[in-house]
Amino acid sequence: MLPVSEAPFDPNSVRVYLADENGKPVQELESQCDRLEGRLEVVFVVPCKITPGSMKRVVVYAMRKAGIVYPPMPVTWGNPAQGSILRETYRLELRDGVPRNIAAANPDVYRKPITSVFRFDPPFGEPFIGQLVFSSGKTGWVEEQATKPAQVEVLAHGVVRTIVRVSRELHGNVTYTKRYTFYPQYFDVEIETSMNEATYSRAFYRQEGEYEDSGGVKARLDGQGEAEGVMGTTRQPRWYAVYAPRWAHACLALSPHDSIVYWDSAAMGGIGFNTSHTQGVRLRYVVLPGAPDASFAERWYRRAMEPVSVLMEEN
Repeated sequence: MLPVSEAPFDPNSVRVYLADENGKPVQELESQCDRLEGRLEVVFVVPCKITPGSMKRVVVYAMRKAGIVYPPMPVTWGNPAQGSILRETYRLELRDGVPRNIAAANPDVYRKPITSVFRFDPPFGEPFIGQLVFSSGKTGWVEEQATKPAQVEVLAHGVVRTIVRVSRELHGNVTYTKRYTFYPQYFDVEIETSMNEATYSRAFYRQEGEYEDSGGVKARLDGQGEAEGVMGTTRQPRWYAVYAPRWAHACLALSPHDSIVYWDSAAMGGIGFNTSHTQGVRLRYVVLPGAPDASFAERWYRRAMEPVSVLMEEN
């Protein structure tokens, strides 16, 4: 992400290119320019690995005056205004502000090159998470009990990310605002709420899988066993992961959390982080087309804790 000060250019004209050592553009990158809270942000995807200590140079172009510009890259990633979120490794429904029916990319399709335009393999498998909800005794453990429809606002939608803000009023005079940012292989959740005696983003599952967290605690997610020695065991968790051969996901704690809630009963899973903070709560959900173990979760957590730095050179 590249923050840009206000300038006389058309955001739709922004183009980003990967450059060679001399600064010459060599490849156009997927990019978009969003106006958020009065400021502009240019976001783009670098399609190659950036190792620690290495540097990649990109060039950003924009028209300083309004005029005829080529249209931005077409957006094929669902329709958030209608509750459809579609990204490279996952899809979900955002129904009344609640993420539902989260599915991973079909590994048979995702890991193999498409050799024919007539291929009809489904690009995604069956949903493995039924819903991600605000969970408490006051507001409902498995489903959110709301007093009025959610306020859902699409803040940005493009080839790199989709940003949606959701505000809800629940039973017990409880309110929350969640801001979802959907990227190709993961989505971030930022949370503010009026109540801290709750699990702000709790996952209930529709398929069986293996559970593991950053404290080394393991369990079988199958709708039987209830707490299974997981509940409250790992303190200050970094991540938890649930995985199977054809889908896998990790929830990363991007802000401090106290413990992990886990209740694998008829409402399968019931997993989430607990924290006493009511503002600045941040999570990241990574979704992959299957995994043999939970090692991917630690790798993604380290990546999140060591973000890429951006150095700007103006011409």
